[in-house]
Amino acid sequence: MSFSATTEQAKKLSVGDVAELQNAWYYDNVKATLASIKPDPDDPAQKKLLTFNVEGDVQAGQALSVSVGQRSSEYELVVPNSAIREDNNGKFILIVESKSSPLGNRYIATRVDVEVLASDDTHTAISAGLYGYEYVITTATKPVEAGKQVRLTD
Repeated sequence: MSFSATTEQAKKLSVGDVAELQNAWYYDNVKATLASIKPDPDDPAQKKLLTFNVEGDVQAGQALSVSVGQRSSEYELVVPNSAIREDNNGKFILIVESKSSPLGNRYIATRVDVEVLASDDTHTAISAGLYGYEYVITTATKPVEAGKQVRLTD
């Protein structure tokens, strides 16, 4: 059994890793072991072809759903990848802080340095001095810098 994965995903795997079968109750005696990781002939620069040895009671042409790689962990702070920024001082996110003024609230972008714990294609787990209820800036229509006033979308 073979399928394609991104190079980034393949970096997290090793030959010999055992895949977890989805609906394992149905495949109680089936084992899939990663046999090779090679460049995908269709897109060798960005994809890898993962080949598994499948053992057990399976028929040719039968569909299997597998999960392989790092097991999920629980993280307290997870943000979209688009929120992570980097400069010479390291990785950080921008959060929105509210400041009261005579004309109402003003919203200021504030830098928070972060340590990246784990990341996938869409989200990043971070460690930072946050409570978990802050507004994190993930996208903007104009460049945003720490200390600058921002407007919230509705």
